[in-house]
Amino acid sequence: MGDNQTLPPHIMHINKIRIIGLSIVILIVGLTYFAYRSVIETQGLESSLKASVKPKRHEALSYGFHVIDGQAAFAGGFIPFTGKRGLTRVKDADAETFRTFEQVFPEHHPPGELFAADKSHVFVKLVREIQILGADPATFRLLDEAGRFACDKDHVYYRAIKIEGADPGSFRRFKGDFSVDDNHAYLGHTTLPADAATFQASSPGYISNVWSGGSYHKGPYATEGWNRDANNVFFGNKRVDTIDPYTFEDLKFANYAKDAINVYWMRKIIAGADSKTFEVLGSKYLRFFPPSLEHPSGHGPFARDKNHFYSYTEIDERDGPWLHENGEATAHPHP
Repeated sequence: MGDNQTLPPHIMHINKIRIIGLSIVILIVGLTYFAYRSVIETQGLESSLKASVKPKRHEALSYGFHVIDGQAAFAGGFIPFTGKRGLTRVKDADAETFRTFEQVFPEHHPPGELFAADKSHVFVKLVREIQILGADPATFRLLDEAGRFACDKDHVYYRAIKIEGADPGSFRRFKGDFSVDDNHAYLGHTTLPADAATFQASSPGYISNVWSGGSYHKGPYATEGWNRDANNVFFGNKRVDTIDPYTFEDLKFANYAKDAINVYWMRKIIAGADSKTFEVLGSKYLRFFPPSLEHPSGHGPFARDKNHFYSYTEIDERDGPWLHENGEATAHPHP
């Protein structure tokens, strides 16, 4: 056929069905291969997770680590088509000295990096694999319950990534992912352009995921959290040049802040907002009812000043006399 000719509709429909069928076959083959590899990996270990089979020695450690008949292993997710959990050997681990660290994660929050050690290595369980961290097992310890920060005698780690130049002897945490030592301030594993001696963090620091599966993501990263030193104000890892550091105030909700002149959401100035009367509503008022009481909104403004209500940097679309009449008379607290 020429380039300007098309296939008959019934032929095109058949081709689509073939493509869909081929995709399904490829998916099934992939899952089957994964299941096969998982079963092979667990041979000689998998039975320890079944009550019907008793290994000679089976010690269940924290968060899925096991020592089974002289081998350290990790119990991961279920193997497709089998209903069994796959076991991954912890390579190069000495089972006799293998141990885990007590980690506590927030409720309803998936576990982060999991740590274990033996006489020679420190191990970290990532999403898809277990890696040797390269830390000193004799002095390695967690600096918080969840293990986001850890150190040994020579280095400090954030989520199993070395914080270059950090001094374990003077290292201390601030809110969230902020930290400081005698020389530098840090957000996660990155160094901040702030003065360590006068560094303060007024809100929890956040840095976007540094791991993608089992691979280290080198950035750029999204960062959040108000912090400052004696002469500068920063949001995340960037200085906000327009803020007056001497009248700066972190409003401690939804990344709002202000100085004597302007109001900020993250690094953005909220145009026209009145700094003197600006206040956050927090989560107290989440439902607003117009006089008709029809179509209640599920998301109310986060802040207000003498003139307007605001959602982030924008004047809220429901802003009007009914919202301002008698102050909060028409603003109903969220149940």
